[in-house]
Amino acid sequence: MRTVAKRYAKALAIYCKENGVDFEETYNNLKKLEEILLQNEVLFKYFTTPIVSQTEKLKLANELIQKLNLPDFIKNFFLLTVEKNRLIAFPLIVEEFRFIADELQGQIRGVLKVATEITDQELKELQNAISEKLGKKVVLEVEEDPSIIGGAVAYVGGMVFDGSIKGNLEVIKEKLVER
Repeated sequence: MRTVAKRYAKALAIYCKENGVDFEETYNNLKKLEEILLQNEVLFKYFTTPIVSQTEKLKLANELIQKLNLPDFIKNFFLLTVEKNRLIAFPLIVEEFRFIADELQGQIRGVLKVATEITDQELKELQNAISEKLGKKVVLEVEEDPSIIGGAVAYVGGMVFDGSIKGNLEVIKEKLVER
C-alpha cells in the first residue's frame, strides 16, 4: 500500500511544483481531509468498504468536498482517490506527500527536544547550525522534555545532535567508568 501512496503523493507534489502551489498549504489541506476521515470512523468505513457502490461513494464524496473550502485541485485529488478505491491509503499518501515535498524543496524535518521553552530566534539559530552541517534546510518541530535537564537534543534524518545536560552527564559517566 505504501507504493501506491508514494505514487499518488509524488504525482501531487510534482503538480504543486510545476504549478507553483505552496507545498505547506497543500499539506495542511490534505491533513484537514485526513482528520475529517479519521475522526468519523463510519464515514471512513463507508468509503473503504467494497459493499458500497462506486456511484454512491462518489456521490457522498462530492457532497462532502463541496462543503469544504479547499482548492479545486485538492478536491479533484480527493475524488480521484475515492474513484480509484485508494482512500484506504489516504493517511499514507499525506505522510508521503510531506516527505516528497520536503525532498523537492531540499529540506529535511526533525524534532528538537528542549527542557524549557525556547525563543523563535534560538530555534532559527539551531536550525541554521544543523542546516550547515547537513547541507539541507532543516525544519524542526519543538517538543518540551524536562528529563533532558537543560540544553537541547535534535533528531534529524536518523542523526542525533545532543547538546543536553543529561547527554553530557552520560558522556562523563561513561568516561569515568572506562577508567
